[in-house]
Amino acid sequence: DAIAQARVLANVKAAVSAATPRLVEDIRATKRDLSLRELLAESGVELAQIYKRGGKGGRSRLWRDLRAAADLPVAPLRDGDEDVLACLQDLVSFDDPACIRLWLEALRHPAPPERFDPNEVTRRRWQMLGVSFDESAPRDLDATLRKLWSPAVRDELVALLEVLEDEIAVQPVPLRIARGGDVPLHMHCRYSLVQILAAFDEITATGNVARPQQGVYLAKKARADLLLVTLTKSEREYSATTMYKDYAISPSEFHWESQNDAVPTRGAGLRHVDPVGQDVTPLLFVRTKKKDDRGRTMAYELLGPVSPLEWKGELPIQIVWKLAVPMPALTYADARVVAA
Repeated sequence: DAIAQARVLANVKAAVSAATPRLVEDIRATKRDLSLRELLAESGVELAQIYKRGGKGGRSRLWRDLRAAADLPVAPLRDGDEDVLACLQDLVSFDDPACIRLWLEALRHPAPPERFDPNEVTRRRWQMLGVSFDESAPRDLDATLRKLWSPAVRDELVALLEVLEDEIAVQPVPLRIARGGDVPLHMHCRYSLVQILAAFDEITATGNVARPQQGVYLAKKARADLLLVTLTKSEREYSATTMYKDYAISPSEFHWESQNDAVPTRGAGLRHVDPVGQDVTPLLFVRTKKKDDRGRTMAYELLGPVSPLEWKGELPIQIVWKLAVPMPALTYADARVVAA
């Protein structure tokens, strides 16, 4: 209807206004139907600059906005496309190669696959994508995923995934835990919180992906304690009682503080100090800060299984974790800075 069209046009206008004239002119100057991966390769522009945060009142910019501004063809928007495309920003830092290749291979076809669940690992990988756009996706995963085959959404998603595949820089290590055979995560890859919970199939009774209220969450199916750490905490975003001292001691050791109500004799505190006896696997996830440079919620890097080397105190408990696999050098540099 007219109101919906006006809303779409206003959003596009706000997004395009964030485009620098030089970037649009660079696209025009090629005098060909340039792909996103070609633009990045030829111009030296970074992906985050394409998916720039929108101006006040506007949504974040998309590749299709730059194409339209440069007079290149874009697929028309269907009802609901704007809402789906608005969520695509959260995939810009995604780097799990197995997920990217699965999604990209399917999305390159004009029609969705007959089934998204030929096996449990594949189903969960698709669920990770679904909840990236709609946290209620598990209620009807097929219906949510089929929306991605709308031409405008599919074109944008394929363009982005191709670049993400080209830019994979991690050496992923498959996650291996006692009860986590169907958890399709890789150590040293980055995931949003909802993607992590979808991978563990932590779905509420209402069909939404679970939403932890604290930095520790017990994934019941896998008996995994998810330790969700933000390294750099600001007083503006965290209360005085949650400014925990979390930092790397070495590539294989990490100092961590539990929730401030934890004691070592019961509940989560007992799981932390005696994970073997409590039949749980602690898994460490870290991110540098809460928001990235685009103002989006930052993804967590999975550092993998940890075990307690030593601990002391309570309310909170201070623990030194031993990592099963040393953290990458760049991650260690970031996590070490906090200690300094």
